[in-house]
Amino acid sequence: MDYKVEYIQKDNYLIRRFTGEIDFPAILKSWQYLVEHDLGDHKHIGVINDFSNVKMNLEMEELEQMINFFKLNSEIFATLKIAVIMSTPKNMVFPMFAKKISTFNIQAFSTMESAEKWMLN
Repeated sequence: MDYKVEYIQKDNYLIRRFTGEIDFPAILKSWQYLVEHDLGDHKHIGVINDFSNVKMNLEMEELEQMINFFKLNSEIFATLKIAVIMSTPKNMVFPMFAKKISTFNIQAFSTMESAEKWMLN
């Protein structure tokens, strides 16, 4: 897995673009890094996570662990918009389920344009 973070400073959000094969430990580690280094100051309105070029190796049980991580850091995630871009219907289930089982502002998209539009509204 490889990913890059782009800071959209004028609009105060982040874009994370992932490539390769990805699993739950890698996703969790990337969120932990953001919490420790970039999200603690609460200046960002949200994070767009682009998983459109990845092979996703994730189970539903692991998704619940991710939501628990968000809950442990609720002072950050309570007001953060989280957009998730997925390219396949199979992977789209993950952000849709996350939205259903949590109170966090998580939304699934199939394009960057629609995710950015939502982020700014």
